[in-house]
Amino acid sequence: MDDAAAPRAWAGAAALVAATALGVMIRLLAGDGPLPVDAWWRGVVGSLPEPLRALSRVLDVVGGGTLAHFWIPLGLVVLLLLVGRPRGALLYAASALLGTGLVQLGKVAFARERPDDILVDISSFAYPSGHAAFAATIAAALWIIFPRAWVAVAGAAWTGAMAFSRTHLSAHWLTDTIGGVLVGIGVVLLIAALLARRREADARAGGA
Repeated sequence: MDDAAAPRAWAGAAALVAATALGVMIRLLAGDGPLPVDAWWRGVVGSLPEPLRALSRVLDVVGGGTLAHFWIPLGLVVLLLLVGRPRGALLYAASALLGTGLVQLGKVAFARERPDDILVDISSFAYPSGHAAFAATIAAALWIIFPRAWVAVAGAAWTGAMAFSRTHLSAHWLTDTIGGVLVGIGVVLLIAALLARRREADARAGGA
């Protein structure tokens, strides 16, 4: 692997292990209910001004349904191809697909119920948050493709806003969003490492 691939592989694996461990801890300590940190954060966001929920509802639409699962990923892939980043397009597309699969697997495996006072219509289980994973996947992929400080800052802000919106609408507990972010970052780092290894192998084969 190249110099960056090995650390990314380890970091990606660690993020996915942490997401799994967090899910197990939630089941063991809280069952379907909140951990103490979840209850505390629920009180914090519940006290915020009502007008802020308008932004949270916008992010609810952006991060779910056909927008998040088809149109936005398709648009990003096309845009990356247009700017001459085919490997980046492959990185994001593969990460989005794997991340979505792992999120759905986690929801079935941990079967955590959502907060009782949820403000949006969702029937799936809570852990991990698909919206948070969606946002983190975009942020992490774009940072690897365009490794600039402003990309990292913008990605962190985007991911944080999405995670906040999920708790603000009582669609998720705080730890659901943490799990989602870990999944999103983890899959991007792992796939980036695998693509780097493949590129290295192709280069060796071409020079043979």
